[in-house]
Amino acid sequence: MLLREYLQSVHSISRRKFTDLVDQGKIFLNGKLVNSYKQLIQEDDRLEMIDDRLKETVHMVVSESRIVLFNKPVGYVVSKSDPHNQTIYELLPKEFQWLYYIGRLDKDSHGLLLMTNDPKVVNEFEHPKFEIEKEYIVKIDRPLTSRDAQRMKEGILDEWDLLKVHKVESPKSKVKESMTWWPDDLMTLRLILHEWKKRHIRRIFKAMNYKVVDLQRIREGKFELGNLKLGECKIV
Repeated sequence: MLLREYLQSVHSISRRKFTDLVDQGKIFLNGKLVNSYKQLIQEDDRLEMIDDRLKETVHMVVSESRIVLFNKPVGYVVSKSDPHNQTIYELLPKEFQWLYYIGRLDKDSHGLLLMTNDPKVVNEFEHPKFEIEKEYIVKIDRPLTSRDAQRMKEGILDEWDLLKVHKVESPKSKVKESMTWWPDDLMTLRLILHEWKKRHIRRIFKAMNYKVVDLQRIREGKFELGNLKLGECKIV
């Protein structure tokens, strides 16, 4: 297990504080100075942090991997801390505030956000090689042409990133309780992605001169938003 992950889950030490402690030479493992952000820690290692006057022998509890579904509202950023915005951790119940988030939804988007207690699960969902499907309902400011729908599937180059959509179609034939508006024309679309880059959907539409009016994630892999209420969590 990474030392950073151990300190985050057991002692609530943020990633930024961890890097500061390493840079300042204030963490020792088995009497040796820790100088790597990727330092591993094992059962019975002796940990010492000068900054917090902490000395302990590590007894790691290996718990079962868990997934928590969270219906993220608009207006919150997916981050542990942000000096300028409200974060999802301000909404989460205390028992979930140490969980890792899987992927992100931007501040203006809402819907399904997966969280877990296991960093390995984060990697499995985020790494492109696993091609975990992510499904969205997107409303844009004007009808999408068939030509542009094909361009999205072939890929659009934006800021040196090739942005692709695996599927794009009208969601009329696949009604879900999680929809917040009724699809009435080709301004409302169902998108499925196999990989995700920062602000992927908004960037791909902007490159084609469309504006995203609303963006909601309704599925990630086998996990669906279903009828989970806005701001609520559910362990699965």
